[in-house]
Order: sequence, then structure tokens, then C-alpha cells
Amino acid sequence: MIWIICALYWTKRGYIWNIYVMHEISLVKNQLPAVLECNFLVCHSPFVHADRIVPFNVLIYVTAGQITVTEDGADYEVNAGEMLFLKSGVHHYGRKLIKTGTSWYYVHFTLPETESDEGDCLTVPKKRTDLVHSGIEEALEEFTGQYTGRTAASEWKSNALFFSLLCDIALHLPRVPSRKASLAERLSEYLRERISEPFDSRSLENEFNLTGKYLELVFKREMHVSLQKYHTDLKIAEARHLLRTTFFSIKEISGKLG
Repeated sequence: MIWIICALYWTKRGYIWNIYVMHEISLVKNQLPAVLECNFLVCHSPFVHADRIVPFNVLIYVTAGQITVTEDGADYEVNAGEMLFLKSGVHHYGRKLIKTGTSWYYVHFTLPETESDEGDCLTVPKKRTDLVHSGIEEALEEFTGQYTGRTAASEWKSNALFFSLLCDIALHLPRVPSRKASLAERLSEYLRERISEPFDSRSLENEFNLTGKYLELVFKREMHVSLQKYHTDLKIAEARHLLRTTFFSIKEISGKLG
């Protein structure tokens, strides 16, 4: 799927429109991707991402640092806990140095080139954020471990496992916090999944079986912001995103986000 994105920027010469293309990939029901390569890397010496056009799609998930990639004129910054997909056959390259200590997972894969009804296709979001300690992060870590292990079982299962992971990413399934997540991180996840609902401290107390006063204390100590302010900030950020990337009116966005 291809989206034409128009963005309005302020410069010293006034407002200007910047038009770029966003290339998304789509899954086809009952047709598996083919995983070509998968690994976890750590940057030991600064470098710029390769300038290339490749015959495969690329998944990038950053665990530390930042990777900046330009695809068909559109710049993407991928920070820790964020995931980006680059589409097969589309020119992409780096503009900034990838710094020492940056770490990331990557998967190179192809998808079947067949025409299907719209109902049989599932579009994968160009970018996903806030995946630290998420079920998706853990699934990618487990998948990479199995794939790089090169066992007989992994060779048979890898494409099916990766298809399942892509479906979870595309369907925006709730990210189940892992055992590693702190209480503040689980509270953050809970609020994020309820971004369109009004803030309700009583629901938080019922969900976590703790008093609102204690939840507020723990969250503010780690996140340096109150629970309600954090929830409000999430709504504001989502509203800005919808204004930039959709044709919804302010009234429609307000209705969606409560």
C-alpha cells in the first residue's frame, strides 16, 4: 500500500508543503512470508546505513540508540522501543551516523507477489512505537534466537512464526507487559491501551489491586509525571498524529479520543 503524505512546515520564508510517499507492506491471508535473514546487532564503530535498493522487505527494531533511514524521500527516526518496515524495491539510505552502542534486531523477508481481494490483505503499519517490554518485543527476541539457532525445527517453523508476529503487529493486538516490566511500565501500558477512554483512577485501583495513592506515588517517582497528566499527554500526542496523517476534522478526532 502507498500513501501520499502532505506536511506543512514553517521556515524563515514562510510555510511550505512537503509531499512524500509512505510505502507500507501488506500480508496476504494464508500465504507465508519467506524469511531470508534475521539477527541482532550492536554497533561497535559509527557508520551510516547503506544506500541501496534491495529485493526484500526489512524489519528494523531498535533496542538502544537511534537509527535514521530515508526511504523514497521520507525520513524515519527509529528510537529504542520502535520498529520500522522498509519496503522491497524502494530506495532507502542513511543520512546520520549510527552511533557506537546502538543495538537492533533486523529481519529480511519477502512476501508473495499475488493479487488478492482487499478482505484477504492485512496492512502492516509503517512504524510502531512504545514496544519496550512488550509481547511483540519478546516474540521478536524469541524468534531471532530460534532462527539463528538453525535447528531443523526452526527451519520448518520460521516462516509461520514470523507470519504470526507480523499479524500481531498489523492487528495492533494489546501488548502484554512481560515479567520484566515494572509497575510504572505496566501502568503506562494500561493507560496507552485506553487512550480513547476518560481517565478513571478507580479502574486503575481495580485492575492493579492497589490504592490510587500508591499507584500515583510509584508512577510519579519513575515517570516524573502524574498518571492523569500522562494520560492527557498521550491523547494530545495521538491527536497531533491523526491531524498530520489523516483527513479527520478536529471534531472527529476529539470524538475518537474522548
